Amino acid sequence: MAKSQDLQKEAYARRVQKKYRNLVYSVGDEVLLLNMRKRGRKGGRFDPDFSGPYTIQDIAGKCVRLKNTEGATLKNHYSIDHIKPYRRSHHVNVMWLCPVNFGMHWILVIVNISAQRILLIDHSMGNEGVYDRKILRNWRNFLRMRGHEDTMEWQLQTMQHNKQQDSSSCGVLLLKFAEHYLAFGEVSEVLTTTEAVVLERMQIACTLLEHRGNAEDYCIVCSMLDADADRSMIEMVQCESCQRWAHFACAKYKESNQEYKCKKCKENT
Repeated sequence: MAKSQDLQKEAYARRVQKKYRNLVYSVGDEVLLLNMRKRGRKGGRFDPDFSGPYTIQDIAGKCVRLKNTEGATLKNHYSIDHIKPYRRSHHVNVMWLCPVNFGMHWILVIVNISAQRILLIDHSMGNEGVYDRKILRNWRNFLRMRGHEDTMEWQLQTMQHNKQQDSSSCGVLLLKFAEHYLAFGEVSEVLTTTEAVVLERMQIACTLLEHRGNAEDYCIVCSMLDADADRSMIEMVQCESCQRWAHFACAKYKESNQEYKCKKCKENT
């Protein structure tokens, strides 16, 4: 039992930072910090994997103390295994793709940073005029909050596209429009027919299945990887029957116990 737990913990640590674990860091290095909270809660799949950048303020063994870009020191110490180098690019990320929800409807907003231009695509009825002022006003307010005073140069544009033909495919078409725009810089040839939408739904489903996580890595009780996102070590116990894992706390397991069977396996015996 203990050996299986040790192997599982080691495998998890390797997955977290396999690529960067042998790097030597110095005080003053800029790094990114692994987002452990993403792994510890449901619905966090679309959160970024890393936060930052941060600067290493102090190194003590395998732990580091970090400070943010404003110079404030983070209150916790972090494992070196949970950071990776931050590479500053000479080119600014010039484009943001932003899905925006209005009520029960999704529209696509593409922000071109270098051109100071916002592209608005409402694939349902082409009613971009309903949202344009609000989106442009909100974007300018966001820039002012970030300390940018010159916001009046930003302009909002639309782009020719085919219209959505039903009332339930806005999310699917948003993904297709975004994908096509990144590849070709336009969306006029994206098909919105019923047949095309059905095919796109199938492709999305296949992609999700191909990139799904390994269910065996998640707790059989709470369905999460981390029971406590603030802890770097995960204590889990393996069911003797089905070989699935559970957090000590979720399973109410004590290390003095000789064996563990999950609730489902107990009910089936």
